[in-house]
Amino acid sequence: MRWLLLSCICLIFGASTTLSAQEQTGTDFVIFRDRDTFTLYLPAGEGEQTVSLNGLRFEAGTRGQSYPLASFSAFASLSLGQLPTPLCLHIRRNEDSTPLPMICNGVMTLRQELADFDVFWYENEQDLTVLVQGGEDEGFCPAGSPYCELNFIPSVDALSDPSASSPGYPTITSSDAPVFNITGNVGAIISQSEVQQLTINVGDSPEETQRKARLRTDTVAAELLQIVRNIDNRLFQVNATLSPDLFGTQLGEIRATVIPDAATPFSDAYQTLFVKQQVSDLRQIFATTAIPNAPSPAFVALASETPVDPFDIQFFYAELNEINIASNYMLERLEKLADAADENEAWVNFQQDYLALEVQTLLNRSQIAYVVALRLLADLKDAYSDMLIPLDMLLFLEPRSLISETDNRQYFDEYLNHSLALATIRAGLVEVGLQFTNADLDAYAAVSAELVIHADDPWNIVVAKAISLRQLGRLTESVAAFAQYGEMFSASDPSAEQYAHVAQQFTLDVRALGILYGAVYIYEVKPDTPAAKAGLSAGDIIVEFDGQDLTGSLLRDGEEITAIEFMQAAMQAVVAGEEVSIVYLLLNEDGTFTRNAITVVKDTEFGFGLMPI
Repeated sequence: MRWLLLSCICLIFGASTTLSAQEQTGTDFVIFRDRDTFTLYLPAGEGEQTVSLNGLRFEAGTRGQSYPLASFSAFASLSLGQLPTPLCLHIRRNEDSTPLPMICNGVMTLRQELADFDVFWYENEQDLTVLVQGGEDEGFCPAGSPYCELNFIPSVDALSDPSASSPGYPTITSSDAPVFNITGNVGAIISQSEVQQLTINVGDSPEETQRKARLRTDTVAAELLQIVRNIDNRLFQVNATLSPDLFGTQLGEIRATVIPDAATPFSDAYQTLFVKQQVSDLRQIFATTAIPNAPSPAFVALASETPVDPFDIQFFYAELNEINIASNYMLERLEKLADAADENEAWVNFQQDYLALEVQTLLNRSQIAYVVALRLLADLKDAYSDMLIPLDMLLFLEPRSLISETDNRQYFDEYLNHSLALATIRAGLVEVGLQFTNADLDAYAAVSAELVIHADDPWNIVVAKAISLRQLGRLTESVAAFAQYGEMFSASDPSAEQYAHVAQQFTLDVRALGILYGAVYIYEVKPDTPAAKAGLSAGDIIVEFDGQDLTGSLLRDGEEITAIEFMQAAMQAVVAGEEVSIVYLLLNEDGTFTRNAITVVKDTEFGFGLMPI
């Protein structure tokens, strides 16, 4: 649910000028708007470097509530009777990431950010009109139009006394503006009431009939242009999000220099985190640039009364559905790449190649839908002349203008051929994926054969197999293997049954405990030794020794070693009389583990017997 925008706006500009309404031709300006941003663009004036907007008032909705532009702190100091051109005045919801209109790039831009409770220009999904008042004439932006051009001629009263049209409106604060919420999130939404209002009835005058026909066409065109803008913005955000991560590259170089032994594990962990953040960012972006899979009944009703081909409408929305499918496939592949960060290089490269394919597929589906949209917009160009600037502002979709039917077919054929080429690449990657799958199945079968417990296996081999199954994620089989250990050795080893019980519970809780590889199990504590005096007992699991975590990756001379190998070497390095910290897990009667910390002063020995777990 997104905060949508306070019902009414009145942007009132006041200052003086020496021209009368009759002596000037007016000021041309452009409005760009969506659910979170409102931009007024003043193009460069012809001859004059400044223009006047004294008395200009924008109203959206029907509440009659008004605020002047000067009530926003970013614009309060403007001399509205002598505004320099070109100029962009931009108001946005706080923390919104929608980019400025391209036409404002390189143009002086004044910005004002508003909190959620201060947003203003849309009341709800059915009332998206903008009226421009305060001058000689009244201008009107079509309902839902993300873009419109207007001309403003100040009234004689506004020219002679600018303050007369700005009666001291209060500054917007967090308590002034009501908040409106809607669930709609796709472009310009056409309501059934708008359809009824634009239906030509028997008895309508020729002027009224013409007005309704024009507005109906404008509304359909505005809906199409908003969807096109969402498609283009989605491509822009995908490109920005998936750009090379320079920070990650530099970080990897630093780690390789400072701590070379840990460079690879750190790099894998960082890459996983980074890619998962990319997935999260793109999901949010896709939610804010939503693309419909099917037209609303209201849109179909309006479009049926315009020159557009109903088949093209159906085809357009079918391609929009393809865009959404391609977007989801791309996100799924990006998630797989995140999971593959610590896998072998060939598998990571395969996932990267597949991700590149999904990105290209998204671009291709977007281009095909856009060409169909251009076909529809070409049918409306005679009635809706304001579509050229929004098309020219696109960042990725091409061509950025209306084109002939012949050119449209040429672009469509080009994109369709590209789609067929992508299908060929996909077939090749599927074959490569099958090879990886078959290799994994073969490896799985080989590993499974090696991990089968035999009756003549010694205790250390049974334990090693049980731990290996756990590290492979096969927890159920690992628990069963530890149970077999208890059955096989309890007759000859009094500690085997307790070990099997603790190891099974440890395996079931290993993920919740944050254990990556394993730990060290105490199977025996001798009386009157430092271990016994410190409170350790058989069944405890050591997870940290002398400040070193034993549950993750452990290295010696660049080679990976087990927790018990590391601890045995560390124990030998401790001098008699030296104090050592130990953190261990104690299994409670209810099956949970408690984490405890103690210190042990070494005598001639520590006094406990250890084995891997």
